[in-house]
Amino acid sequence: MTAEEIAVTLMEHGQRLKVSEHRIKDLEEEQKQIYELTASVKELAISVKNMVEEQKDQGDRIKRLEEEPADNLRLIKKTALTSAVGVVIGALTTGIIVMLATYI
Repeated sequence: MTAEEIAVTLMEHGQRLKVSEHRIKDLEEEQKQIYELTASVKELAISVKNMVEEQKDQGDRIKRLEEEPADNLRLIKKTALTSAVGVVIGALTTGIIVMLATYI
């Protein structure tokens, strides 16, 4: 190779090197952006997970609040039934005692 060919080849290599350095810089910037995006997605996933857990807890609390009136109504019905049965049994017992007392 002549000195002129060597000089041309060196210039071509120099230009390729600049282009390659520029591409590497661009790739490094893209890699940084991808890393930041990945970190943001991870934070978002954690946030969504926490929201799902909070919604589940709220759902449980709402369910308990909705069941409370039904539980109270069941207790009222049970108490009323127990009282009614007690009154009927008391009345029957009193009637039987009065009848027995009358015949004795």
